[in-house]
Amino acid sequence: MKLRTLTGFIAIPAVLVAAGLFAWWWLLHTEPGARWVFERAASAINGSLTVNDISGDLASGLQMEGLRFEGSGVRASVETFEAAIDIGLLPIALRVSTLHADTVRLQLFDIPADESGQDSPASFEMPFPLTFGDVRVSDFEFLDASGEATIVINSIETEGNLHEVLEMNRLSVVLPEDLLEF
Repeated sequence: MKLRTLTGFIAIPAVLVAAGLFAWWWLLHTEPGARWVFERAASAINGSLTVNDISGDLASGLQMEGLRFEGSGVRASVETFEAAIDIGLLPIALRVSTLHADTVRLQLFDIPADESGQDSPASFEMPFPLTFGDVRVSDFEFLDASGEATIVINSIETEGNLHEVLEMNRLSVVLPEDLLEF
């Protein structure tokens, strides 16, 4: 009887650990796992996050077509988006080894003041380290509230990390030649 009880005390935690590891692997290395993560993210944010098509997985490369976000005071769209992401558990950390985005549009609208009558300050701090490797954005336009392109960038390439502060090891920005004035 004692051997059976001891076996149960060992087997139950071992099965739970194995199930947790399998779930972690499923989230990072399967397309259904990536879709599940996207659906959870879309339902958790304040706004509308949609995508026309998702393929691949988070670890080896996720591809999205027609990514759109609309929230309070902002509208963003990315025609093609590719990323490979590794999530560390001990300690919790996020590594984006590649992130490529093409035909990016970002439009900001006037945000009404909160109830106190003052504008809400924007701040952002990562609760865990984020390291980003090969980040490339091409065909980026920043639009004003009327939809007119106020900033046009041919390409941005960077790498670095973000936790309490943003550190960039490399940054390259290419502007259209006809917009450069000295």
